[in-house]
Formats: sequence, C-alpha cells, structure tokens
Amino acid sequence: MGLHKKVRRSKNRVVSIPVDREIETTGNSPSMRKFTKDDIAGYEYKHSTYVVSNNNPNSDLILVKENIHLKNGDVVPNLRRIRDFKRPYYITRESQRKYKEKRVWESLENVRRYECTQAELAGDIQRKLKSGRGGVKTLNRSPYLYGTDMTSSVLVKHQYMTKFPDFKTNYKVAHLDIEFDVVDGTDSINMISISCQGKVYQAVTRAYIGTTIDFFGKIRQCYEQEVVPILSAVDNKIKQFVEKGIKHEFELNFYEAEDECDAVLWIFRQLHHVIKPDMLSVWNLPYDTKKMMQALSRRGIAHEDVFCDPSVPDEFKYFKLKEGEAKIFDANGVAESKDPCDRWHRVTAPSNFFWVDQMSVRRMVRKHLNKEPSYSLGNILYKELGFGKLKGDKGIRSTGIDWHKHMQRNEKIFYCVYNMFDNIGAQLLDEKTEDLRSTFPAQCGFSELQSYNSQGRKLAGVALWGVHMGMTQGLLATMVADTAPEDLRVTAYGFFNLVS
Repeated sequence: MGLHKKVRRSKNRVVSIPVDREIETTGNSPSMRKFTKDDIAGYEYKHSTYVVSNNNPNSDLILVKENIHLKNGDVVPNLRRIRDFKRPYYITRESQRKYKEKRVWESLENVRRYECTQAELAGDIQRKLKSGRGGVKTLNRSPYLYGTDMTSSVLVKHQYMTKFPDFKTNYKVAHLDIEFDVVDGTDSINMISISCQGKVYQAVTRAYIGTTIDFFGKIRQCYEQEVVPILSAVDNKIKQFVEKGIKHEFELNFYEAEDECDAVLWIFRQLHHVIKPDMLSVWNLPYDTKKMMQALSRRGIAHEDVFCDPSVPDEFKYFKLKEGEAKIFDANGVAESKDPCDRWHRVTAPSNFFWVDQMSVRRMVRKHLNKEPSYSLGNILYKELGFGKLKGDKGIRSTGIDWHKHMQRNEKIFYCVYNMFDNIGAQLLDEKTEDLRSTFPAQCGFSELQSYNSQGRKLAGVALWGVHMGMTQGLLATMVADTAPEDLRVTAYGFFNLVS
C-alpha cells in the first residue's frame, strides 16, 4: 500500500480543557495563591482513574492526577475531571469490505472515523457495524474494526506526555501500615500510620491507649531512642543519602481515635486534604486494605465515601479491590500457586493517589533477575539498608503472632513506634531504590499504571508501533483479536490519530 492522507487528530486535547479561569491551588504551593492561564508553564500527568456513572451507563469520567507547573517554579498538585471524553475508532467503509480476514494494515482512505465515550464504545460499534454482539473484546474479532483496544485513559495520558514531555518530577509516595488486635480476639484495628516525605501521621484507638498517661509523649520519647539513631546511621552509610547530604528527620503527628473506623477516617482525611500523594504504598496491599474495609463496614460506611476523593461527584464514586490471580496454569491446565510477590493487585478509587503494593513492584522491576529468598519487608530492608524491622532489646525470644501478643500486652508504646517505623523503613527503601517514585511509572510509558504487571509485552507493542510509524503515516495497524494478548492490543491499536 502507498502513503495516504493522515487521519484527523482528536478534538479532545488536554490543552482544550479550560484553564483560562482562575484556579484555586489544592496544596503544596508555598504561596497558596490563585493563578491564571498566563501563570502556567505546563502540565504533568501522574495517573488517572476511569469510572462509569452510577446513574447513566453511557456516561463516564476520567479523573486525572496532574501537577500544574507554574512559570515561577511552583508545582501545584491538581485533580482534573474529564467527563464523557470522546475517543476515536475506525470502521472500514462498506465499499471496501472485500475481505474476510483481519488485515495487518489498512489504508486510512478506506475507513471512517467515529467518536464516542469509552462507556458507549461497545454499543456504538454494534450500531455502526449493524451486526455483532458482546463487549469490545468480542467485537474486535471483526476484520473491519480498528483503534478500539486503546482505552480513553491511555489516550489522555498520551496527550499529556506528547504535549508536555519536559515536565517530569518524582512521584510523591505515602506509605501505610496497620496493626490489629491479636490479644482480645476483636480482630479490630489498633493503629494506622502513614509516612510521606518528612512527616508521619499515626491514629491510635482509645481502647488501645487505655489509661496510659501522656501516651503520645511517651511515643515521642521511644521514637527518639529507637528510630533516630537508625536514621543517623543510614544517612551516613547509604551512598545515595551521603552524596545528596540527606538528613532524615520526621515530624510526628498523632490522633486519638474513638475506634478503628474513626482511625481510618482520620488517616484518609490526611491523605485527601493534607498530603495529597501521587501513590499510596502498602506492603502486601490486600491484607491492610481488607482490614480497613472491614472497619468501615462494621460502622455501615460505604467504602467509596472514604477512599474516593471528596471532590468526586457522588455518581462517579466507586471503590473496588481486585486481588491478583493466586494461581497460574500451565499448558496442561495444571494449577500452581503464585508467590505473593508475583500477584498484581488493583484498587479502583478515583482520588489523588494510585494504590500500589510495594512488594509486588519490587519483584516486577527485577523480574529479569532471580527471585530473592524472601520478600518480607524486614528481609528487604536488611538487604538494602542494613537494618530490619524493630524488634525491641529486652531479650524477647517469641516470634510471629506470639511476639505481637507480647508487645500489645506489655510494650504498647514500643509497638506504636514499631508500626510507624515500618512505613519509615519502606520510605527509606524507596528513596534508595526509586522503584515507586521513578522506575515503575517510567517503565509504564504510555500504558496505565494498573497494567504494569504485563509491561514486557506492552513494551514490545510500543516498539512494534514505533517501527510502523517509521515506515508510514498513511496506514492503520491491526491484530487478530483472538490471538493478540489483551495488553499488547491495548498498546498497539489506535495511536495513529494522536501521533500523526
């Protein structure tokens, strides 16, 4: 085939979203002032969440976490709501439907361009093709359909990254950990803590505090004795910290919670309104997440009302934890259990932060290497930083659940410091390895963060598309929908209208 005319660009560009009005800063700006379009140098994409309206199945929302870069050097985090984004797709003209098998390439002059929301896509395709049933994946078997495997979220990300390629900063990561009752059999949360940059936030339940006088003051004293010496040693030992002259100091913030539900509510108020991180990291994500879900359910509070950003309209509030597959099947259908580090969990909840399992990311970015002997946080910390989790120095020989029972009965103050130190350790680990703040999002390229577990095949698709674009800008590419891996199809389809 020869070269033909280019397809029209999408009308839904990031730059077309209104920015000429005054915008109230949402945090992290030293002046916290208002600014206008003329003050803006560019936009940086961090992540996005796609949700369908609870009221209208044909309406959807892409909530984008972005950084607004101002000309004076300030960087302001912002949530941008893109409602009913019209994404393109292509269908072969009826006069050109003279073949029955999927073509590797199709000339642009032989196709018609259509637009609809991602939520409307399957129904719109059915109407335009005047045949076919099922979802988009099934409809992709049609030999006349092109550009439908690229999601609207990926298209939006591509627009940001191609329009503003020079605006890149490390991701701001908050680390979360919980401890729950193993003494009285309530299985309820005793404490939750998060650390982010130079601050730690910890909520401790009133039942756990009991009658102890000056409970939080004693935690501060224990922290000075147990944690500060470790931080000093690490700052003088780890090459990355020494070269940058980093001296870790953490401001401790405490909250006495009425119960476990109140603790969850307070922590997420800090995340939504104060910290506003780009990522929320949890080591072994499903475990702590389900504990928080349980705490909210016991009080009759909908999960989406807490985990979603308060600014999200009610019709688009949605929460779902989807755990990664626990088993893998070989060619003979024999199942083999996956190690926890090999499972990729996904949380859907439109907010400032993308939920991520730091343990899984550690494995994924090193998948070309042999597995490590253990993926427990303590072992990884010892390997990378030279220290493990706090254990106490009173000669306690118990381990596992017996150790936790002893601490909750006899060392309540130390146990709170133990809890917050898990987050501090995870934060120091990421500052050294840069897995979350840099490597993981960079390796995703144009694909979505939640699809990272299949990144090897995605990168292969991107490379293939790059070869195609170098050869011609007048053709559309396609693959056989039944045989192409889903994530590879997502990468390869439908880029043309955005890059030509």
